Amino acid sequence: RVSVNDQLGSQLREVRGGSDAAIAAARQADVTISRAEKVLVQVNVEGPVAVSAATLASEGMQVSATADEPIPVVEGWIPAAELAEFTKLPGVTAILPVLGGGTDAGAAMSQGVAAHHIPQATAAGAGTGAGVDLGVISDSIDQVGGGIADSQATGDLPAGAAVSVIKDDPVLPTDEGRAMAEIIYDGAPSLNRIVFASGTASGPADKADSINQLVANGVDIIADDIFWMTEPFFQDGVVAQAVDAARAAGVTYFASAGNRARQSYEATYSDSAGFHDFDPGPGADTIQTLASVPSGRFIQVTLNWDESWGAATSNFNISLVQTSGSPLPCSAPSGGQDNNPVTGLPREVVTWTNCGGGSMGVALKIQRVPGTAASPFMKYIARGNFGAFSIGEFATNSDTINPDAASANGAITVAAVSATDPGNDTPESYSSRGPKTRLFNKDGVRLASPETRLKPEVAAADAVATTVPGFTSFSGTSASVPSAASIAANLISTNPSASPTEIRTQMTATGNSIECTLSILVPDPDCGAGFLLADGAAAALDRTGPVVVPVLAPAAPNGSNGWYVSGVNLAWNPTDAESPIESTTCAPVTDSSDGIESLSCDATSGGGTSSGSVEVKRDTVVPAVPKITGIKARKYKLRGKAKTKLPPLGKIRCKSSDATSGLASCRITGYKRKPGKRTLTATATDNAGLKSVRKLKIKVVR
Repeated sequence: RVSVNDQLGSQLREVRGGSDAAIAAARQADVTISRAEKVLVQVNVEGPVAVSAATLASEGMQVSATADEPIPVVEGWIPAAELAEFTKLPGVTAILPVLGGGTDAGAAMSQGVAAHHIPQATAAGAGTGAGVDLGVISDSIDQVGGGIADSQATGDLPAGAAVSVIKDDPVLPTDEGRAMAEIIYDGAPSLNRIVFASGTASGPADKADSINQLVANGVDIIADDIFWMTEPFFQDGVVAQAVDAARAAGVTYFASAGNRARQSYEATYSDSAGFHDFDPGPGADTIQTLASVPSGRFIQVTLNWDESWGAATSNFNISLVQTSGSPLPCSAPSGGQDNNPVTGLPREVVTWTNCGGGSMGVALKIQRVPGTAASPFMKYIARGNFGAFSIGEFATNSDTINPDAASANGAITVAAVSATDPGNDTPESYSSRGPKTRLFNKDGVRLASPETRLKPEVAAADAVATTVPGFTSFSGTSASVPSAASIAANLISTNPSASPTEIRTQMTATGNSIECTLSILVPDPDCGAGFLLADGAAAALDRTGPVVVPVLAPAAPNGSNGWYVSGVNLAWNPTDAESPIESTTCAPVTDSSDGIESLSCDATSGGGTSSGSVEVKRDTVVPAVPKITGIKARKYKLRGKAKTKLPPLGKIRCKSSDATSGLASCRITGYKRKPGKRTLTATATDNAGLKSVRKLKIKVVR
């Protein structure tokens, strides 16, 4: 049987004894432990996740959320002293701490409404958010001071039920979500609703649940500033999949890019005596200098390698040391020593907090555990709570886009440019750079070729002001996300029929943005399309649906009175000069039946849905062969007895019918009151101009 230590994440191995010292150290290492000494964990399970969740709950786990993809997990709280016992439960394969989460906040002061030209857009007739429901995902919204009521009292949030909360986070609250909501309300003051759901109440599975609940609540937009660094780097995890589902449901999703500049390293594992050689040249260096960590601050490194989630076969350990290679003083690093083939995750996380009196240079070592022969491609992202930094040695300056929501195709990922930047064209130094690369599909199947995603797609203002304590000066991509979301709300209220694709197109169009100048690429890996201008986006917004024109063959009726007297083919030609046609019900029609048929077609472009219609009248059957009454084929006299006397024309009738277009006329010709042989012709004509004929021969004598 696999040992308890192998099943437990390395950050939990000391905690399972429940000692005060171990719990205190774990808290310093980013492990979430409640006052009641319960640990927030992710339990990897086998079999139906609902069955495992029920079993875990029956044994005392406080279950917060579950997920099936990309691997079945149960999130929640387990007493620290009982961690080892939970590893023995049926279906449990591993228990890992929920790590690497947070918000992308900073510190500065200014305002972005003017920088984004929102007043100019409004003056030109753009909407201000009316009728739009907007969802916010952050840590908390109603936990600090007087909460929502404080912001409503100052007019910084709409009154009453216009702000609602699905779930909040009372454990680690800052009300950053309230600060985001205030920014959104500044830019879109006519919003119908702001709906909040915490993304930090548990872990990634719970955040995915928050996304799903906001979608179920009918929001049009989601603004999200929460990241989970423990989501997969190379495939879409549970959060990214929820984002894509939200987009498929018509939601415009904004996610913060992250605040980690280019604090990432990528390379294929190169062995040197069991450790990775960071030196790309002929020499060998198995210790990579990362950064100088100030006293009281932490540094965390999350490493992934090129294996699918839940199917790791390689085993790596990572450790933080002094730049000399000596152990770090003051406190031991936490984590980085998981048994990866047991956890199934190609991931290691290590954290160190500097509890000494001065700054300390920190370096990284990556060890290939004996018995593992693979040399996969590797990537790590480093983060800390002491500001952005440059990796000190052998830097590859790789992307640091948040691996969960911000990396999803369904998200519009937002970089940060200070609202006070003179040209609004320089990204914040800490704003995470792209692009993002995926190696596997969501099911863990290797892609035929790596997928490169342009991230971020757009930049928006940070360095903005709110009334929320701690965020009166609000910087970071957490602040830029609501700035962008407010503009999207205004676009939707400008044309409520605009498609989500059209909103996304205008939000990410280079023509509606100020290009960031640090990169020559357009779009670029710093700011995507650039710093968004609301007036440009509103002016470019398609506000009308397509023109739907029927195309008939023959082009015009070939009978009388608008009737076709042959087969009719119908095609539709929906066009929109402002945006592409996104969908249509306009399949070609071959009209094969007689009668009057009304045909219609709906087509959707970025500007909305329009209809076209046409009435097709078709009659290909001639009238019934006419009957001639009041006279028979025989010899008639001009004078004589009634039976043999030629009847007057007024007594002779032409009778016929037409079931489709109706009978227009029935006339008799050839009648003369003179001796001789006569041929009477009865001609029936329908309203389509089709004719049928009957002839009757008589002889007239004196």
